[in-house]
Amino acid sequence: MTRIAFVSCANIELRPQQPAWDEIAADPPDLLLLLGDTTYMSWTGTTWDLQALKQNYELQFQVPAFRKLIDTVPTLAIWDDHDLGPDDTCGAELMPKEKLAESRALFNHYLAKARNDNPPHMHCSYDIGEVRVIMLDVRSFRTFSTRDAPTVLGHAQEQWLWQQLADNPKPYTIVASGSVMDRGVTGHKLSDYKAFYKRLQSELRHLPADPKDPTAPKPRKVLFVSGDIHDNRWKVWPGFFEATSSGVACVKGTEQQPTDNWGLLTLGAETLTVELRGHAPSYRGTHRLRLRDWSEII
Repeated sequence: MTRIAFVSCANIELRPQQPAWDEIAADPPDLLLLLGDTTYMSWTGTTWDLQALKQNYELQFQVPAFRKLIDTVPTLAIWDDHDLGPDDTCGAELMPKEKLAESRALFNHYLAKARNDNPPHMHCSYDIGEVRVIMLDVRSFRTFSTRDAPTVLGHAQEQWLWQQLADNPKPYTIVASGSVMDRGVTGHKLSDYKAFYKRLQSELRHLPADPKDPTAPKPRKVLFVSGDIHDNRWKVWPGFFEATSSGVACVKGTEQQPTDNWGLLTLGAETLTVELRGHAPSYRGTHRLRLRDWSEII
């Protein structure tokens, strides 16, 4: 059995009490995925304040349960907009370019304990049991979706992703992204990058094996996990599934209700169980996939 927890969006300013880390540690997973906004910096407009970002990291890493968890559980980490720069920052659009390097240096320093099998890049792949985990950096090379030829990953990382999927020896794949497929701010959802979105949907789709053609590619059985939206969500796509968990230490709504959302994947002998945990009004639920044919058990 393989257990993988995934989280995003920890706002130390709005949610200094962060019980979700203790909940995860109470039954520790084999792997923890940090899907961005590990420190949720509340930037003032577009003002660049590196010292404030550093202070946010310091405060987040002083949370005892968080620090203990990433010190003891193998961890893979990517960033999103708030630990890169102001809201909805696209790395390829930053001027001057040194800003990207400055934020990245802070990320590297504080997430030094996180395993990353593909230095010096943030994106990486990691095999655990029967699963290949593919972590995507959806911010460093990203352009605005309104560009003539917009990109989310940049050319090199995009080609790397297709190759990772093609050469994957594991029967199951988790593709991890800070951005959601089709939900979020207009212009910043993956679906706003139409060419990439179409190719990604095609590459992740499961097609049954062809018993008459032993040379045909092995079926891909992919779960796409995402963050960003300060909510949990389950989405069935043609041929694959998406599980979103965001707001591991955050608040929601005018009443500032705590979310404390996190997700847990448990791969057993016959099923993959996806649990989305947290507080109302966030979505909470359990979904089970049949491994044999990669279908949801209703």
